[in-house]
Amino acid sequence: MDISLLRQAELLDISRSSIYYNPIVSETDIRAMNAIDKIYTNCPFYGHRRIKPELKDEYGIEIGKKKIIALMKKMGLAAIYPQKKISLSDPNKDHRKFPYLLRDTPILRPNHVWGTDITYIRMRDGFAYLAAILDLNFSEADAGLRDYFKFYNEKRRHQSLDYKTPAAIYLKK
Repeated sequence: MDISLLRQAELLDISRSSIYYNPIVSETDIRAMNAIDKIYTNCPFYGHRRIKPELKDEYGIEIGKKKIIALMKKMGLAAIYPQKKISLSDPNKDHRKFPYLLRDTPILRPNHVWGTDITYIRMRDGFAYLAAILDLNFSEADAGLRDYFKFYNEKRRHQSLDYKTPAAIYLKK
C-alpha cells in the first residue's frame, strides 16, 4: 500500500516542502567538523580557544572562533569544565568523625587495603549516586599517570602558554 507524500506529511504534521529539502553542507565544514570531533573526543575539556590552534597545527584548518563555536553547537559539543559546586560533601557538625586507622600501615600488595567513596552525579531530573570500591595499592596506576603526564606536557595546549604545550615552550620542541 502506497501512501502519498501529501498524506505522509499530514500524518507527521510537517510541511510538504520539508520532505523535499536537501541541506547543503560544504566539504570544508565536514572536514572541520571531523577534525573538531577528533580533537574533542581526545580532549573533551577543550573549548573553541584550544581547538582553534589545534585545528591549525594538526589539521591545517584555519577558521575563526565564531565558525568553530557554530560547528561545535551544530554537533552538540560543549567543553567540559568545572562549575560552581553544590556543597554536598561539607561535613555535618553533628556527625561523629572516625579516626584514620591506616595512618602507619604500609600498603605493600594488591588486595591488602580497600577503600570506598561515593559521589553524586547531576542528571536531568536530579542526582544519581556513584559508588567506587578501590584497591588502594596504586602500583598499577603508575602507567596511567605516566600516560597522563606525557599528554599534559606534550599534547595538552595551555591557555597561559598561548595555547602551546609545556614541552613546546620549555623543551623547544
